[in-house]
Amino acid sequence: MKHKLLLIISLGLFLFSCGGGSDSVTQAVTTTSITSISNSTGASGTYTLSASGLEGKEVYALITNDNLSSSSNLTVSISGISSMTSSTKSSTVSKDEMLPRIDIDGKFTKNLPTPIKGANLSTSKSSTVSKSYTIGTSYKTFAVTLTNNSNSSSSDTETTVTATLRAQNVGTRTVNIWVDNSATLNNTYITNILNNFSVNTNNIYSTLTNIYGAEWASHSYSNLIPYTGEIDILITPLNQYYNSSASGFVMGYFAPMDTFTQTYLNSTYPSAGYVSNESNMFYMDSNLFFKTTSLTAEENTYYHDEIYSTLAHEFTHMLMWYQKYVLRNASADTWLDETMAMISEDLMDDNITLESGTLEGSKSRIDGFNTTYNNIPVIDKDNSYDLENYASDGVFGLYLTRAYGTSSLAFLKNIMQSTYTSYDAIENATGESFSTILQYYAKALMLSSDSSVIGTKITMNKTFSTSYGTYTYNFEPVNIFNTSYYNTFNYLSSAVEGSGTSFRKLKGSTGATGNWTFTIPNNNMPFQIIVKNADGTFDSTTSATLNSAIVKN
Repeated sequence: MKHKLLLIISLGLFLFSCGGGSDSVTQAVTTTSITSISNSTGASGTYTLSASGLEGKEVYALITNDNLSSSSNLTVSISGISSMTSSTKSSTVSKDEMLPRIDIDGKFTKNLPTPIKGANLSTSKSSTVSKSYTIGTSYKTFAVTLTNNSNSSSSDTETTVTATLRAQNVGTRTVNIWVDNSATLNNTYITNILNNFSVNTNNIYSTLTNIYGAEWASHSYSNLIPYTGEIDILITPLNQYYNSSASGFVMGYFAPMDTFTQTYLNSTYPSAGYVSNESNMFYMDSNLFFKTTSLTAEENTYYHDEIYSTLAHEFTHMLMWYQKYVLRNASADTWLDETMAMISEDLMDDNITLESGTLEGSKSRIDGFNTTYNNIPVIDKDNSYDLENYASDGVFGLYLTRAYGTSSLAFLKNIMQSTYTSYDAIENATGESFSTILQYYAKALMLSSDSSVIGTKITMNKTFSTSYGTYTYNFEPVNIFNTSYYNTFNYLSSAVEGSGTSFRKLKGSTGATGNWTFTIPNNNMPFQIIVKNADGTFDSTTSATLNSAIVKN
């Protein structure tokens, strides 16, 4: 027997400044556009909603905190949430088998010296000829940071390593692969790294600079290294622990300090201990090529595979340093820098060739995102960027390319090459307010379980290709529900920080009625209702009907 949707909707709004009292109205059911945003003004207050005829429907509330500069967690109170059995998948991964990747680039961009404008460098000085190296016999000494990747209070360790040139490609740039003499890495891996970075037809260097521009060139700063046309990649241990003491692993890093001259650092900061390798370079961990797990075949090669994704990630930090800081004197917020680096992982995952298997790129962040997404903001405001932030911004990057990159990737170039340094860079590139973007993003995440949804800026579960410049970029569908571990929203925190969204599951597929009261603590907290069928498909009609009731009285 089919049930017609019977709605009895009452709406009461109590403004906090007004004290008690309520106005209850009965409102005719109307429909709204699929992309409309309920309660778009985000006014604080208390709203009530009652509905029946919801057999087989799951009902969700998405409350976004548009107080973008606020680092305070605001608690959204919702009464009437149904008692549901969690369908959270249990993880079979133990701590010592598969640990998260730690990205530490942010700590290398803090407390940096300031590039100093000098007289324009002469052509000979700013375009120094590459050094002559011989594969297998040339060696260099590098300063390296070994990260304390345990839960102890110990500090990072600064050390030096001697590395031999193991591979080189002379093309648009001369790319040198240096391998720590203490590392055991066969030529197959080394050649594959070089090929993926600068040799293959759709290599990382060419496809990313096609969008973002050069990673280094002539400049007018007297305290930065001159342009040589070289990029150095050093493969060496980067972690202090690789056993059960580890809480995660550093895959690689880029340190802008390496682009300052040592002479300047010694003379200007004689007691700071700053060390520069005086090279445009980034670092990759050598031991993780061989770290395995006892899990599935795909998970067994997780660390090895993500090393290749890290090539794109770290190279993007190099691009951001030159394009935004050196050329435009603009220092990007860490969260924006990392979001762009993870977007590059997504851009490259189909082009990178592994010895076997396929690469997930930033999509590997989805599991972590699903365990913590309820109140992790897109914008990190306390400079404590950690694993949850990488997960949150990694998925946000997946959304940006699928919402704004279907016809052109020019918006990515705009973000990279503008003088804007935070969410204003995304606003400038997309032409939309960040608040609006966040609301569409929340809806797109919730609807990612339904591949049939077609709507501008709310569709993530789709396959498409975008041509830009001389390259074509392929994008895979994203469904945040199709992962090895996820929450069903009903047991998550009700607190949400500025630029975050509280995803609350109001009702499971059993039962026919719902009576909810929403208490919104602050202005600028718009919310919307999403109704889905038990199989995860979107019920646009019922969603529109419920949303039509949530308006300011």
